[in-house]
Amino acid sequence: NIYKHASTFFVELREASEILSQATPRSLVVMDELGRGTSTHDGVAIAFAVLRHLVTKLQCFTLFVTHYPSLAALARILPPFISCHHMAFVKHAGEAQSLDVLLTHELVSGVADRSYGLNVARLAGIPASILERAAEKAAESEAVARHARCLDGLAVYLVARIHSLLSSSNTADALALLPELQRVASTGAGTGDTADAHDHAAGAGENVPTQAPADGEPAGEPAGPASEEH
Repeated sequence: NIYKHASTFFVELREASEILSQATPRSLVVMDELGRGTSTHDGVAIAFAVLRHLVTKLQCFTLFVTHYPSLAALARILPPFISCHHMAFVKHAGEAQSLDVLLTHELVSGVADRSYGLNVARLAGIPASILERAAEKAAESEAVARHARCLDGLAVYLVARIHSLLSSSNTADALALLPELQRVASTGAGTGDTADAHDHAAGAGENVPTQAPADGEPAGEPAGPASEEH
């Protein structure tokens, strides 16, 4: 809103604030690409925190569309209340072993295995030399992301193990795993998910629902994040 000296990102966050302040367990909340107007680190952090609040505090039915794959960690931490979906597509080899992607405009379960923005750039006519350099950079970034996902998976496993031990009153063994969880969280501090998993295990005051609403109750099961690949 240029007239009111408000950037696109500011308007987006102001609308998100209004949603969070007005939504109830009977609401249907739809958020699309929250956090895309700032750095990836801050954007992921904002989107992650908002989605977690919607699930654990408001407990309303939510459609949360995002291109941040790391948000899927919430589905592992809160599996009964979050499900992930992405747009279905068909891949086949194109010229020079590149991938042509056909989007079917259908939602399927799970998180997309990768992004296909380079395919869209090729269809838009971006020069081949630029696409080659972009592909090299994308491969580097994906290698870093795979390492981060491994750390995230280990953190989620440790959280589940600690919760299991605590539920069986095995406090000593649970506490013995905390240093390992802290080490993983420190190693993967840049990803956002491992640190969140550590907070979750340490009892950060989350009012996480323990069971799904019974039939006829107003609170729906939040469905998100949905990963929509273009």
